[in-house]
Amino acid sequence: MKKLISIVFFLAFSCLSLYSSGQTAIVDSLKNNVQMAVSPAQKSYALLKLCEQKYSLPADSLHLYATQLKNISNANADNLNIILADFYIAYSLMLNGNEDSSMKVVDYYLDKLSKGTVNKDAYMLFLQLKGTLYYRTNKSKETIKTFYDLLSEAQQRRDTFSMLIAKRGISLAYIVNGQDLEGLKIFYNAKELIAPEFNKKYDEAYGLLSVNAAISFLHLHQATSLPSYADSCEYYGKQAIYYGEKTENLFVLCQGYVVRGLILSYKKEMEAAEKSLQKGLAFRQLIGDTLYIISDMSVLASFYANTKQPEKGIALCRKGIELAQKRKISPALLLLLYNALAENYKVKGNYKEYAEALRLQMSVKDSLSKKNSGDELKNLEAKYDLQKQENTIIQQKLNITRKNLWLYGSLLFTLMAIAISWVLFKNYRRKQNRKMKLAVEEEKRIAVQSVIDAEEHERKRIAADLHDNLGVYAASLSSNLGYLPLVYKDSGAADALQELKNNSNAIISELNDTIWVLKKDELSLTNISDRIKVFISRISKSYPEINIEVDEKIKTDYKLPSSQAFHLYRIVQEAVNNSLKHSKGKNITVTIDADTNWSIFIKDDGVGIRTYKEPSTEGNGLLNMKERSKEAGWDIKWVNSTNGGTIVAISPTTN
Repeated sequence: MKKLISIVFFLAFSCLSLYSSGQTAIVDSLKNNVQMAVSPAQKSYALLKLCEQKYSLPADSLHLYATQLKNISNANADNLNIILADFYIAYSLMLNGNEDSSMKVVDYYLDKLSKGTVNKDAYMLFLQLKGTLYYRTNKSKETIKTFYDLLSEAQQRRDTFSMLIAKRGISLAYIVNGQDLEGLKIFYNAKELIAPEFNKKYDEAYGLLSVNAAISFLHLHQATSLPSYADSCEYYGKQAIYYGEKTENLFVLCQGYVVRGLILSYKKEMEAAEKSLQKGLAFRQLIGDTLYIISDMSVLASFYANTKQPEKGIALCRKGIELAQKRKISPALLLLLYNALAENYKVKGNYKEYAEALRLQMSVKDSLSKKNSGDELKNLEAKYDLQKQENTIIQQKLNITRKNLWLYGSLLFTLMAIAISWVLFKNYRRKQNRKMKLAVEEEKRIAVQSVIDAEEHERKRIAADLHDNLGVYAASLSSNLGYLPLVYKDSGAADALQELKNNSNAIISELNDTIWVLKKDELSLTNISDRIKVFISRISKSYPEINIEVDEKIKTDYKLPSSQAFHLYRIVQEAVNNSLKHSKGKNITVTIDADTNWSIFIKDDGVGIRTYKEPSTEGNGLLNMKERSKEAGWDIKWVNSTNGGTIVAISPTTN
């Protein structure tokens, strides 16, 4: 009975990662970080951190998150995120039972990383996974060798955490082979590594090591019945529970409760043992891994048989058998369930069902050892004689049809050659068409970029010409006008000269505004607001009786292309000038509001404005404002304020 429970426990222990559906707070928090990530870099980091919780994720979920990480990372073969994504994909393949596929990925990267200069941490991760794959496929020697390779690498790097993981793998391989004392020796050696600097970064590794120690002491107690071994087993079972809770590692927590329950049953503390085993099974069900739920059921069912609770044991076995048949689980687990079922029927005194359970148990054993049974050998001999007779008949038929086969074979070969040639030709044409399409698209892209570059160059050239030529002449004109003597102070000539000087100054201002826009690739709302303030400061001197203000409410500083910035500046200029000339108001406010969207409002407290319905009735200023807004993709509206005056509202149709 003790040996059977030990076998069941090791079947459960072979699951080296935790299947969960995100029940832990850590996993839920990391999933939320993935959903909240905005940029690709943020999402890559969040996905990587989530994949690092491989002990707490189901295989399918881990594969999904790792694939997402790979898809959004740079398609560079040496990109570390790509390599780590492939590591977690290989890990998920192992959890799903695809050890061969996982090993192919591992071998590829171990070869690649051993020759490259990529972060050695990735190399050590793949080496650790290779040892785990050997363990899962019952290759003890290869397991120990691989984990010793990992240990050597970790010692060279002075990487304590990796040394702990390596020693845990070596210890586990020894325990499975029945070398419990050797496994404990490795455990104590690992414990000495972390004793001087024990901190939380080693908690998970120490929890896994505690499970190893608890199992070793359980085996030693089964072999010797010494109380000291039972006490040590219970202690390290409690340690596993403590560190499982601390790190939110449900796998460690489950194993801790199961092994503690088993040792309590040997110590005859049946009530506490039952509770501990039930907790272990409950955590296993929370994880949702049917395979190991069944193995824990067989452990608890055997416990019920030993404690004279056959009804509970029978019900649990029946439920486990139903799950095993539904999932087509390994016959080895069915063998354990039938054994536990037989024990419970025997305790109940139902010898008919007991005999049936033993029969089913023997049937499973026979299916596991067919090749070595005498009946199977006889069947093979009978099949061999029958096959020999059939081969004689087949040979006679082959002699008759051999000539025809040459003809059919030649015809088939010709047809296959034609088909392959056609497929190759189609592939060649498709590749050529794809290359041509890519070449045309590249030419279009280059042409578009050339136009953009030419426009950019021309825009900057015009700005330079305006500044260096027309700007110089305008400045010179304004300066020279200042030297003209106003001989006829009361004559019309003096007024004309003053008007000419004002116009030359206006030309300089307009040129400065145009050059300011043309020199920039793009301008923020803050830049535009500052320019509007300069404009208001310039014109305020001519309207001392009117108060003009700029109210900035810019939470998000949107960037506008230079052409749009120029249109926006001119529209605001025209709106302010209209208010100054026509509103008869005393206060003008330019409000720049930018948060999730941006809008600009020019408000005065004047007489108001009528609603224009026909463009032909509007002045050139209003038409220009509408045209500029339309070209930039904005809405512009004139509305009468409820408190009197006019509001000009400008906002983009899309942000």
